[in-house]
Amino acid sequence: VGGIREINEASRTEDPEAYEAYLIGKSQLHTRSRSGMLAAVESFERSIAQDPNYAPGYAGLAMTYGLFTIYGHPELNGYELHGRGMRMADRAIELDENVGEAYAARGYMEHKGLGPAESIEADFKRALELSPNSTDAHGWYASFLMREGRYDESFAESAKAVEIDPLSAAKRLGASTDALTAGRYDVAIQQAQRGSEIDPTLPLLQFNEALSNLLNRRPGSCLDILGETSSGLRAMCRHSLRDEGGAMQIVDSLKSTLGSANEPQDHEEMILYKEIAMFYAWIGDVDE
Repeated sequence: VGGIREINEASRTEDPEAYEAYLIGKSQLHTRSRSGMLAAVESFERSIAQDPNYAPGYAGLAMTYGLFTIYGHPELNGYELHGRGMRMADRAIELDENVGEAYAARGYMEHKGLGPAESIEADFKRALELSPNSTDAHGWYASFLMREGRYDESFAESAKAVEIDPLSAAKRLGASTDALTAGRYDVAIQQAQRGSEIDPTLPLLQFNEALSNLLNRRPGSCLDILGETSSGLRAMCRHSLRDEGGAMQIVDSLKSTLGSANEPQDHEEMILYKEIAMFYAWIGDVDE
């Protein structure tokens, strides 16, 4: 019958434990917390251990490894995460070329790895063709479109992701980040605030709200939002309030926590380097 896609057996499993583990992994991944995503890896691995030919289990692993490149893994670096995620996505597609999540995950990892635009967009379009209600596919495609400077298309995809799942803090975060990138600070603040109402434990939402206030020339509000978090951004806000001494005290404290190596040794150190670099870029000290 025209318009009905044939379902590959690799998208099904006769093993109820494999299917249950997959569903549990999806729920854990939805939290976007490090502990939740680590648990999701275990669940998806349990799923494919029960049924090694179950394509959605591999796709779930691909999505999780892709997100870990942003949220940080306690042991694996970005290169290792990218490699594992790509292998899982390719394996899922090899087993079943109609698993939308696998294309979405592959497109996302290639996007974050600054891969070629043509192949990235092809993966996202294929993902949305197969899974038109996938909030991850819409949200990640929006991020890619923002990278390409296609702002109106990006906002449309972000809006679609939020429309499908309005109670997802992660989708509010994506919409906030896209608005922040485009300089629509009031929209970024609104989406970040709504996301924080849904999940107050997602720190990137507070970061986006604070940074949007700073860029909108409200450094006092930036500090109020951050409290004692995001030291680099706090230093930027203090500097904008003409408290140069307080700003440098924060930065010096960050520097003192770094190891003796000349490059980050783990995800936490990478964040520290990023915060210090962000501060010096803000004050115009390019060399530092």
